[in-house]
Amino acid sequence: MVKGKMIDGASQFEVFPDGRVMRGGKPARIYPHPQYGTLRVSVLMDRGYWTVHVVSRLVGRAFCPDFREDLRPVHINGDRNDCRASNLRWVPVSAVTPGGGKRKLTDSAVADIVSSGEPPSVLSERHGISKVHVWYLRRKHLTKPRRLCP
Repeated sequence: MVKGKMIDGASQFEVFPDGRVMRGGKPARIYPHPQYGTLRVSVLMDRGYWTVHVVSRLVGRAFCPDFREDLRPVHINGDRNDCRASNLRWVPVSAVTPGGGKRKLTDSAVADIVSSGEPPSVLSERHGISKVHVWYLRRKHLTKPRRLCP
């Protein structure tokens, strides 16, 4: 039987190389991220607060020798629900982000997002960003301090 490893700072939780997360010998509730589909688990830390962890990162920290915090997980078989250590490969952000890295929106794209009355879902599809990013840009530009004229 394969032994699990304790999660750092959470002595009640144990992670296994097949992607299982246990709390006190019972399976912890694992749920998918609503937008990205990656599996997550809420973990009660020893200091008394809850945190959300991505299961593939927990498995990577515990069982993957090539794991580094600056790398992103790629599921070899394409199934994000399969978080086995043998199914994970760790690559730079540029390998998994469309366009080779972080994208910067043009000024005209930001102006379109801020001034448009369309819903965030439509704008996020058009510009290739998340709905939360659309909301953030709108909020940022609405609350921007205005320069006073002399």
